Amino acid sequence: MKISKIMKTELVTTGSTTSLHDALGLMRDHQIRHLPVVDDESQLIGIVSDRDLREAMVRFEDAPRSEDGRPWTPTEVPVEEVMTREPTVVTKSEDIARVARMMQSGGYGCIPIVDHGRLVGLVTTTDMLRALVAALDALRRERGSSP
Repeated sequence: MKISKIMKTELVTTGSTTSLHDALGLMRDHQIRHLPVVDDESQLIGIVSDRDLREAMVRFEDAPRSEDGRPWTPTEVPVEEVMTREPTVVTKSEDIARVARMMQSGGYGCIPIVDHGRLVGLVTTTDMLRALVAALDALRRERGSSP
């Protein structure tokens, strides 16, 4: 089965200059843990997780600003400072099992799906688990057994 069967296509994205504070707000508002960072042409340039943002807020809070010594605030630091650049990506024709192995071996919580560098979808560990449960349920029905 291809990853396109389970990937999310209605995505919440952000630009590289969005502040840490605003990015975390987007994640809270949309109840998501991963936020793709795209340019004006929807080309994927990075990804940031809720964990990345929380850790960065603590790190930047303790770091003095070089100009005047004031601490950084989450509204001043752009996500480009903490995003993962050039994240591992796949195309929508990739096999689900291969993507699952990539996620497991790489410790990834999600993998962006691209078409010629343009973001077209996202698959998360939750999506993978949902697909696994559906496959197991189908197998049980085929065999005539219950969960």
